[in-house]
Amino acid sequence: TWQPLPIRRIERRKDRDSYRWYHLVDVPCAVNGTHQIRIPLVSSHDDVTAGFLRSEYLRQLPPDTKGYERTYGTRPSAESDNAQREERFTWRHLPAYGADRQATAMLGWNFLENSKARYLHRKRAAAADQQAAA
Repeated sequence: TWQPLPIRRIERRKDRDSYRWYHLVDVPCAVNGTHQIRIPLVSSHDDVTAGFLRSEYLRQLPPDTKGYERTYGTRPSAESDNAQREERFTWRHLPAYGADRQATAMLGWNFLENSKARYLHRKRAAAADQQAAA
């Protein structure tokens, strides 16, 4: 049966050249008691061969964790911002060649977005101050 398992912790373990992420979970067993197992969060070669999309069933931060609560609120605005970025560029390609130029373009985009947000915040604060004074 498919059922959510409580996650004891998220582990990062060294791989050959990088790291892999795992959930350490407790699996209840009526015969032998609870077992602890590590579940990889990244698809393996066997998953790809079987057509199993691991990311469809596992989340690095499940909904019942503090990490999820901390990050979920920023998700809609981040997705909206990323969609706007893709739509603004011709053929959805960043007009910069090389990692340094692409990073500079993204920093410029972020500066523009933050400047607009700051302007709107100050404008709203000034309007609220005027209303309070009246």
